[in-house]
Amino acid sequence: MSQSKSAKHLVENILVAEDIRGIIECVDEAELLLTATTESELRAAIKIAFYKTNPVLPEYIIGNEFFSSIVARISIKPELARPLLRAIVETLQRSNMNETHHLRKGKSGGAPTQKRGSDNAEAWRRNIDLYHHLHYWKGNNNFIELACVSYPHDNYYIPED
Repeated sequence: MSQSKSAKHLVENILVAEDIRGIIECVDEAELLLTATTESELRAAIKIAFYKTNPVLPEYIIGNEFFSSIVARISIKPELARPLLRAIVETLQRSNMNETHHLRKGKSGGAPTQKRGSDNAEAWRRNIDLYHHLHYWKGNNNFIELACVSYPHDNYYIPED
């Protein structure tokens, strides 16, 4: 009797869907990001968020400070997880480009764009919210390297790893 009761309980807790897309639609990628403790778990959250709009995830790089910058900001402001994932997905899709601009060397609109010395990649910045921005590198071959989440608004730092 207890064995069938356990089996019944197990069956009630299994997620059933017609296809993999149905299962992925049920996963909360923001919750995954909030509980991520490794870069691999961060990548899983990004992959799920991306897959919900496009099943083909482009290649991208995660910079050395990216994961720690996310953890630092969402530990203080957990509601940042969902807009952060939206910003990452839009960056990788190269969509909603009105939310992006070159990351300049200073506050002036006429200040030059930051460039990385090792490969001449250009620094870019995408709005997450009013105070937080996604800083990333865009290389000559159009690759994207996610560099950091910056705070506050007038922070122009981008790691050059």
